[in-house]
Amino acid sequence: MNKLARILLVELEEEFRRDLNWHLERAGHEVACVPDSESAWRLIAEGLQPDVVVAEAVRPEELHPLRESLPHAAHLRIVRDQQKPLPPSEVPDDPTRCSGDPGEILRRIEEVLLRYDPNLGHDEVSRCMDLARRLANSLLQTRSAKGRIDLVTDGFDTYFGVSGTLMVRRGPEEEDWIEVRQGMDADLAQRVSEEICRRTQVRGLRPFLTSLEVNGVAHHVACLAVQVGAVETDLALSLKTAPQSPRHRESLMNLVGGSMRASMAEEQAAESREQLEAQVASFESLLSMSREFTAVPNRRALCASILRALHRELQMSRAALFLSRDAGRGMLDLQATNGFPESLLERIGLSGFHGVGAECFESKAARRLGEFAAQGVAVRELQQLSAANLHWAVPFRLGTRPLGILLFGCADDFAELGAAERQVLHALLEAASVALLNLERLEALQDLAIRTLRGLVAAAELKCPQDRGHAERVARHVVRVGQA
Repeated sequence: MNKLARILLVELEEEFRRDLNWHLERAGHEVACVPDSESAWRLIAEGLQPDVVVAEAVRPEELHPLRESLPHAAHLRIVRDQQKPLPPSEVPDDPTRCSGDPGEILRRIEEVLLRYDPNLGHDEVSRCMDLARRLANSLLQTRSAKGRIDLVTDGFDTYFGVSGTLMVRRGPEEEDWIEVRQGMDADLAQRVSEEICRRTQVRGLRPFLTSLEVNGVAHHVACLAVQVGAVETDLALSLKTAPQSPRHRESLMNLVGGSMRASMAEEQAAESREQLEAQVASFESLLSMSREFTAVPNRRALCASILRALHRELQMSRAALFLSRDAGRGMLDLQATNGFPESLLERIGLSGFHGVGAECFESKAARRLGEFAAQGVAVRELQQLSAANLHWAVPFRLGTRPLGILLFGCADDFAELGAAERQVLHALLEAASVALLNLERLEALQDLAIRTLRGLVAAAELKCPQDRGHAERVARHVVRVGQA
C-alpha cells in the first residue's frame, strides 16, 4: 500500500496516542509518534520532514516553534476538551483546531493534504475541496441509495466531467457479479471490473481514483462502495479530467468515501431509531390493549373487543375472528365480525385440518388470501371470504397451541403490510392470546366452583331428602331479585 503522507504525532497520553496512531496507519499514512516536543525536535534534527504535524495544544501559540521549524508542513492542533466532532460544513475560526475525535482528525488531515502541495496550482485543490465539501453536506441529508448515487455522479460530473458509469454488484465468485453500465464501452467496463476484483482480493474495496489503460488510451476512473439495501454495490465513474497529484486523488476519494460511509451510518441510525420508536409504540399499544381485553366478561365480548382494537389501531374496517373449538386444530367457530353481519360467514365451516384454516395455521405471519392455494374446499371458502371483503389472514397461538384465525381487510385493500403495521398486529395478537388464556382459566375456575356447589347441594339433599329442590328454588329467586 502506498503511504499517503508522513505525519508527526505529538501526544502526551499514551493510550490516546496509540489509538490515534492505529487509525492513521490503518488509513495508509506513515506515522512518527512522540510524547512531547523535545522528542519531536530530536526527530526533526535527525532529518524527519513531515507533511502534517498533529499535536495536542490548548492555545495556538504553543505550536509556533514547530510551525517555524517546519514551514512547509500542515499543522493541526488537537483540543481534547472538545470531544464533539465539527460538522464538515463548519469552518472554525482557527482552521488548525480539531477535537479529539479520531474520525474528525482523519478527515481534517485529508483536507489539509488537499490544500498542501507546493508543486500544483490552486485550481485543482479548490475543485477537490469544493467537491468534497459539497458531498459531505448533501450526502448526510440523503436517506436512499439512489439519491446517494445520483449525488456522487452529479458532483463528479460538475467538477471533473463524467463520461460513463458502471454499477457492479459483487457475488461470491467473479462470474456471479452483476454489471449495469451506461455510457461506458464494454472494454473499459471489463477493465474496471478486473480492477475492482483485484483491489477486493488484496485489501477490500477502498474508494480509489486511478488511471486505467484500455486499447492504448488512459481513462480516469473513480470508484466507491454504496450500500443498496443489504447488498454492497460498487459505483465506478469514468471521468473526463481528474486531479494530477496522487496525494490529491487519495485524499479526495478518502473524503468522498468517508462522507458516503457517514451517510449510510446515519441511515442505519435513523432506521434503528424508527424501529425503536415502533417497538415502544407497540409496547404501549400492547399495554393499552391488555387492559382493555382483561376487562371483558366472556369470550364473545373479548373477540368483539379484539376486532374493535384492530379497527382502531390499523383502520381495518372489516374483520372476522374464528376460535378453535377445542385445544387442537379441529373445527373453528365464528366468534365475532366487524363491518358485516355474522350471517355472511355462518356457513363457511373453517377447519384446522383442511382448506384455508389448515394453510393459515401453517403460516407464521399475516398473508394475503390471494396467496392461498385455490383447490378443494378452499375454493368455496375463499369465495365466501372475498365476498365479505376480507383480504388478509393471520393465525394466533399460545406457544405451539393454535387458538384461532383472524381475518381482516379494508376498503383500500393495500398491497402490503408495513413494518409498523406488523408490529401493531403482533402486539394485538400477543395481548389477545394472553387475554384468551386468562379467560379460559377464569371459566375453568367458575366451572369448578359451580360443580363444587352442586356437589355440596347433592350431599345435603341426600342427608335431608325432604329439602330436595329447595336450593335451586332459592337460587332462582335470588337471581330474579338481583336482576330486579
